[in-house]
Amino acid sequence: MWSHAFDRRILSISSHRNKTAFGCEDGWIYLFDSCGLLWSKKLISTYYRGPFTDVNVLSVDVSDEFVVAGTDFADGKVHLFRLDGGRVWERQLMSYLGCWERPEDVKFVRIDDDRIAAVAGFMEDRLYIMGVDGEIESVEGLGTFIRCMDLGEIIALGGDDGSYVHDGKLRRLDFPSKDVVVVDDWAVFVKRDGIVSTLGWSFEAESPKVSASSKIVAVASGRRVWTFEADGGKVEEIVFEENVVDLRVVEDRLVVATEDRIYLNGDSIDLSNVFKLCDGGALIREGMVVRYLELW
Repeated sequence: MWSHAFDRRILSISSHRNKTAFGCEDGWIYLFDSCGLLWSKKLISTYYRGPFTDVNVLSVDVSDEFVVAGTDFADGKVHLFRLDGGRVWERQLMSYLGCWERPEDVKFVRIDDDRIAAVAGFMEDRLYIMGVDGEIESVEGLGTFIRCMDLGEIIALGGDDGSYVHDGKLRRLDFPSKDVVVVDDWAVFVKRDGIVSTLGWSFEAESPKVSASSKIVAVASGRRVWTFEADGGKVEEIVFEENVVDLRVVEDRLVVATEDRIYLNGDSIDLSNVFKLCDGGALIREGMVVRYLELW
């Protein structure tokens, strides 16, 4: 368990195994393991001078080897660090309008073993696919603003004007989405009124939250949680006493956080102020103080 008092607003969070990364206002990145803070760094713009040096870390992701971060237009870069905090490289992403240039807002970043996907843009968003060596492999114009992105064997993106899957080529799906979860070579898109799986099924629910593994898709809405097989076969419906704050499928086990409790494997723990479930436990926030509690 650890506790940390942040003195700036958290803009992005990512967890992988026992590591949790935070991207914050004013250029700060933090990496924790289950015992506490490993390192923190402040990024400063090298593009602007004078008063325009306050960088916001809009996006962050962590893998077995790296932490990747994306910054706003004050910097407009993808930054890659080793887990020990050593910088590997940084890559400038720029939009050009005639003879005028502007660093892009790097809104989403995801990393796996051998590639990084980033969504960035100014007047419209673009999908950048690059290797862990920093070389850009492809750039796809999306023609709209993107709200979510996830990476597995495929890349899935969602926005107000449509959703997309990139599996070697970019394909547009004719529905908007506000969140997405990728599992291997399929995805579950989250809409305002339900979910849509690329495996060919959907489910209606108001303002749903979703977590998934290769075997289980879990959907929460209000006080209810439904579990499905990957092909859409319904397994179970559970009704809780309080609204569900977050849920997570961990190695095919379902963990549910409500307003006052966490439910795991038939047991429950009194725990309030949970705002995010991670791979190994829960993040609890009280004001600017964030605590991590390892639970499984």
